[in-house]
Amino acid sequence: MDVAGWVLGFAVWLMPGWRGGWGDAMRGELAHIDGGTARWWFAVSCLRGVVLEPRWMLVAGGHLVPVVAVVVGTRELEYAPMRAGVVGMVTVLVVLSWLAGRRGVLGPVRGGWVAGSVRWGGFVVVGGAAGLVVHGFAGASAGVAEKAEIGVPVCTAVLVLYAVAFAVVTARWSPATGRALAIGGVCGAGAAAEYMVAALLRPPLATGVSWAVATVVTSGAAALLIAANSGGGVAQGVMAGLCAAVFAALVIFTAAEVLLQFAPAWVPDTSPVNVAPADRLANNRAGAEDQYFGLLGLGGLTAVALTLLTSVSRRRA
Repeated sequence: MDVAGWVLGFAVWLMPGWRGGWGDAMRGELAHIDGGTARWWFAVSCLRGVVLEPRWMLVAGGHLVPVVAVVVGTRELEYAPMRAGVVGMVTVLVVLSWLAGRRGVLGPVRGGWVAGSVRWGGFVVVGGAAGLVVHGFAGASAGVAEKAEIGVPVCTAVLVLYAVAFAVVTARWSPATGRALAIGGVCGAGAAAEYMVAALLRPPLATGVSWAVATVVTSGAAALLIAANSGGGVAQGVMAGLCAAVFAALVIFTAAEVLLQFAPAWVPDTSPVNVAPADRLANNRAGAEDQYFGLLGLGGLTAVALTLLTSVSRRRA
């Protein structure tokens, strides 16, 4: 591996996983080129062809948009550690999404619309949850230092667990079948939608998340039974159940954050009577958000279980 080999390797890494054959062909061509100058120009031409490909430019631009948006949106944030934390959160998730499209442990996604829908649907919800976390933390007026030092890193780690689970369970090497993924996705999204419809019909949100946790558990159990009894066996049933629980927890958290941050009528009144009226809404919102962040953490642990089960099942196979 000379400099030309490293340049070509970088060009191949930039390409999405479905272009792996092109990368192998270019490596084969480079192996038969003698002379440093000729090898260098060949590698540079390959890199230029990758970067100038319209589809690659579209994908790269789409990944840069969230990072640019959070950098611009937080330019007036005075507390530098908070700004660095939220920009870092979005950057980490964007890089992870990028890696999921390359050849490797996380990707690329297997063929078929089911796996693609589960992966990219999960990534979209993770991105939405990250945007809401950034909005909430960047606009906080109390406990800013604690949120920057503890809240942002913890939320980043938890959202990474969700993204990794969605990438792993839908990768080409994943033993999860399309049927198990479909059952898990439908049960999880359906249970979350049912929970939020009930919340929308009777504001405000519940003061606790016990009903939300019950919804997550029920969705997982339903997906497990359906997948196991439809010919998938216990292993496929468990993967479908965990996938449903991960989806349900993430969607409920995201939808609840939308209501808590932008719909004051759905913020439950949990503050003591001695809290000033001017501070009451912010105090109520903080108390309710703590409950739903706990739900997000529970879903993160479920995502870890899904990732481990998928990896172990692959090694056994």
